[in-house]
Amino acid sequence: MKIFPYFTLFAVLFLFGCGSDSGSSSGVASSDASTPLMLPSNSETVIAYDGGRRSLTMSGDLSNGGQVNASYSDSADASLASISIPVIMSIVGDEVTLSFTTPIGDFVWKLSQFSDIGGDGLTDEFTINETINNIPSTTSIGQFLGGAKPTNENISESERLTTEAVKGAPTPAEFLKYIVGFSFAYINETSDSSGFISFIDSTRWFDSDGDSGNYNYTKIDEDTGLLEILDSADGEILKVELTCNTFYDGTWTDDPDNDSGTFQLWGSNNINQFNFD
Repeated sequence: MKIFPYFTLFAVLFLFGCGSDSGSSSGVASSDASTPLMLPSNSETVIAYDGGRRSLTMSGDLSNGGQVNASYSDSADASLASISIPVIMSIVGDEVTLSFTTPIGDFVWKLSQFSDIGGDGLTDEFTINETINNIPSTTSIGQFLGGAKPTNENISESERLTTEAVKGAPTPAEFLKYIVGFSFAYINETSDSSGFISFIDSTRWFDSDGDSGNYNYTKIDEDTGLLEILDSADGEILKVELTCNTFYDGTWTDDPDNDSGTFQLWGSNNINQFNFD
């Protein structure tokens, strides 16, 4: 069985959608999101580039004209695994600009075309144009990870999730509404590997190796969920315990392999752009 311990890094690309209670699937809703007026504390902004990915995790709320320290990392440079730097934010029209300096130069990230995958009122993705020392570097899709995401003001407040609402483990109904149709990107700290698992609907999964089968999700307690994953090829059942910071991120351990690591939820359309090695 090749789920959490044995995934290859080659990402799963699929357009299956959120399941219904009957187990059928429909299109994943993706709507235009408002330009963020604030990047909340602990929000993680991640972009991909040829050879790796860069991320900024804010230490406090960052809004137009403001400055906060952020933890910066670059997956392709061990010396930049986690450094603290000041980040300045400005907003002009529909574009958010983040400016900061690292040991390799002066960065400008211009974020635009924001989207809310799933329509839950939390902004998930954006287009990023990056320059380093005034030289164009990268144009790609970026993502906000974890539960601390910018608010999508295009969704009414009554229908909008908050950072408090997504803390801890989801119920089965919340898993169906907010997780199904997307992918868990994981890091296996035991085997030093990484990959993705994708949930097609309320009962079915498949992976980048072409393996597939059924799964069942239950909530154990406030912060813990259990995934029981059946591989249709060999009948093996893997039990994966999720300790959730939010619906969208946390740590995991499995039985019977006793592997462990971290996970984060990614939008299904663009997971192929992100290199975790």
